[in-house]
Amino acid sequence: MLKPATTYEIELYHFHPTEGKSNAFLRVQTETPLIRITSNPTLEVNSRYDVKLVRIQTARPTTSETAVLSIFRGDDLKNDRFGKIDFDLRLVVSSVWLRNLLVGVLIGILLAAPQVIAAFSNSQLTVNTQTVITLFSLLAGMSAGMVASFQLPKRL
Repeated sequence: MLKPATTYEIELYHFHPTEGKSNAFLRVQTETPLIRITSNPTLEVNSRYDVKLVRIQTARPTTSETAVLSIFRGDDLKNDRFGKIDFDLRLVVSSVWLRNLLVGVLIGILLAAPQVIAAFSNSQLTVNTQTVITLFSLLAGMSAGMVASFQLPKRL
């Protein structure tokens, strides 16, 4: 399981039993926004045995999600930019649910604070009224904080 918002290096070892073509290549590709390839996704294979590095960065999903990283290989980089699929790597990116929850709570408290301070500063309000204002302010603030921290759509 990969951590969210983290950069990783993937080492790809290759071996060709005979002298291969000089334009051979490996290519790494993903179709998911959970993984972003931060290095060159096309790796030129210019020796029979070598190790190639690919850097990826994970996103910040709100729930654990699965991504696929596909490895392609080809014999002629100049004429065949895509190659043939060799294998897929299944990667699970863990969630930032707890972090988002804590950020949402913090935003909610900060949004509710002015109303709570105003309610308790007003000596004409009863304790029950101050409590109701505090509860509704915290509820509205927490709701807005959760929408902001979990990046929920603006229209529900």
